[in-house]
Amino acid sequence: MTIVIKEVLTLKDLKRFVRFPRELYKNDPLYIPPLDADEMNSLRKTNPAFAHCEGRYWLAYKDGAIVGRIAGIINYNANSDWNEKNIRFGWLDMIDDIEVTEALVNTVAEWGREKGMETMNGPWGFSDMDKEGLLVEGFDKEPSITTLYNFPYYGVHLEKLGFRKEVDWIQRRIIVPEAVPEKLAAYDKIIREKYGVSVIIPRKAKDIKRRAEEIFAVLNDSYAVLHEFTRLTDKQVKMYIGQYMPFINKNMICVVVDRNDRVVGFAITMPSLSDGFRKAGGKLFPFGFFHILKSLKTFNTVECYLIGVIPEYKHKGINALIFNYLQNNYIKMGFKDVVSNPQLENNLAVQRLFDYYESEFYQRRRCYTLSLVEGRPSTETSIFAAGCFWGVQHYMDKAPGVLSTTVGYIGGHRRNPTYEEVKSHKTGHYEAIRVEFDPSQTSYEELCKLFFEIHDPAQLDGQGPDIGPQYLSGIFFTSGLQKSKAEEVMALLRRRGHEVNTFIAPAAAVTTPDTPVDQIFWPAEDYHQHYYEKTGGSPYCHFRRKKF
Repeated sequence: MTIVIKEVLTLKDLKRFVRFPRELYKNDPLYIPPLDADEMNSLRKTNPAFAHCEGRYWLAYKDGAIVGRIAGIINYNANSDWNEKNIRFGWLDMIDDIEVTEALVNTVAEWGREKGMETMNGPWGFSDMDKEGLLVEGFDKEPSITTLYNFPYYGVHLEKLGFRKEVDWIQRRIIVPEAVPEKLAAYDKIIREKYGVSVIIPRKAKDIKRRAEEIFAVLNDSYAVLHEFTRLTDKQVKMYIGQYMPFINKNMICVVVDRNDRVVGFAITMPSLSDGFRKAGGKLFPFGFFHILKSLKTFNTVECYLIGVIPEYKHKGINALIFNYLQNNYIKMGFKDVVSNPQLENNLAVQRLFDYYESEFYQRRRCYTLSLVEGRPSTETSIFAAGCFWGVQHYMDKAPGVLSTTVGYIGGHRRNPTYEEVKSHKTGHYEAIRVEFDPSQTSYEELCKLFFEIHDPAQLDGQGPDIGPQYLSGIFFTSGLQKSKAEEVMALLRRRGHEVNTFIAPAAAVTTPDTPVDQIFWPAEDYHQHYYEKTGGSPYCHFRRKKF
């Protein structure tokens, strides 16, 4: 039968859009219907995100019945922050019919092309506070009210339609011990004394609520480097404070302050509300609110919602204070286990926190991506800095799939720099190489691995005998996916015992009059191009060492 895609243009259709999953999952005991009111608030134009987003929604019909839904979202702030032309898809639900899935995603893709977008990814919402990431492992586990739940065939459909993995989030389950680990308690004391930080002990819930805006400021600062994150606006922050703060339990939130009473870290956790929301069936009234309140007072499973530490306090043990404080409270309250919030698989700093506890894998979620350029882009651009660009080009030229290379300068504050100016350290530029490659023959990940194998990413003052800031190790990403892949490779190196001091910064894939000057790659003088090929020499500070 013919599949008909109809755009949601009326309030009546929007309600159908919101309620469709309830019919789809009516026989699934694990499905948790979100509150209709929350969904409507997210999707209506009154959502503050529409100040920097566009959104359209569609329903799929077959034989007159709704068989699927999807949202298309263009977040212009995120595209600017991550140097992308990307459209997101979200609120994807459909029957087990790949033709329905294809019709839905093609509708979003076509709108994306009309708007000049080059990639599509999802599931994402308007912001990182919305549900994101398709469930791909752990279908038998209890989901959270803050995460997506879906049938296993969702991912199968997307992969058959050409979507590929962009990034994964993982969750772990932690057993609450009978006592806080001694090592953690000792570390807590050391950190307090060394950095002059402390945990707020609230007498009432309002003691935490009055810190709400400070908490979200920390969230914005601490999440800024995470994949595809874009800062929440003041209006979004106020909306989320009103939405979540009324439910807080003062003993399940930790706020860390410095000597000046400035918030430097926080964690928000709650009792699992899954059973209460499931019984509420999407409605607060007449009895839904009662079921949710009962869950708020049922102390079996803790769910971690958010955790953040401002950049200047990263790697200083603030998380130890947070875990120690909350762990003591969980034990007193009688909780049995804790389910972590979804964490990027390459965010090793957060994952190491669980080393103190008995833990196990819980669930995995995935963001998928698809190129909207016909036939997939024939070339992709990457930019690396690894010391003297002569030696880097020598090795990159030989890599399979590399079409061309150009050495030059990037990261500085002056236009059209010369070699002499860069060498004088007055422009702030790095010696770098721009690599054009065929993604059908090699991958950005493989080029990153080659980059790390031909230089020493641990050196802090240059590269080999070449000393100076222009010779530092750096990766300049031209898309959010490149940034994510670079971080994955760096995390893999560190797991294998290598020290990595490589920095990561954005670069412009295409230069326009509005492109920030420090993101522009400036080709070097002709005599620097393919230097060893012209002179017959060989690199003096670059040697390939197998690391992968």
